[in-house]
Amino acid sequence: MATEASYALKVTVHDRYVRIAASGNAQGLAAWTDVFADVAHAANAHRRGPILLDLCHLEGGQSIAEDFMLATALPDLGLLGTRVAMVESAHNVGASRFFETTARNRGAQLRVFTDQQAALVWLLATDEN
Repeated sequence: MATEASYALKVTVHDRYVRIAASGNAQGLAAWTDVFADVAHAANAHRRGPILLDLCHLEGGQSIAEDFMLATALPDLGLLGTRVAMVESAHNVGASRFFETTARNRGAQLRVFTDQQAALVWLLATDEN
């Protein structure tokens, strides 16, 4: 699969979380690794805390094997101890479920949603589920 990225992140700091909206294109493992590294950097630069990551306007994708490798790399990207609620468009959520499962199996506090309000409820809850 080709690797290319042309994306932008918009960061909005809220009292209890950071919202990061990605838009543009990310195709392949290297591009998605860059996206997640930039998300971690942006969140840490503005404040530590939960991240609401809106990927609804980010096009592209990667293979199941690349999803596995990216989920395995989350600790190296600085996201293992950070609660992350990913909001995906309905047509991309199926592929993101495997990523979610793989990341959670490696200790990440990450969930995938199609509804931003449901994502916020989970993100700001105090339990681990």
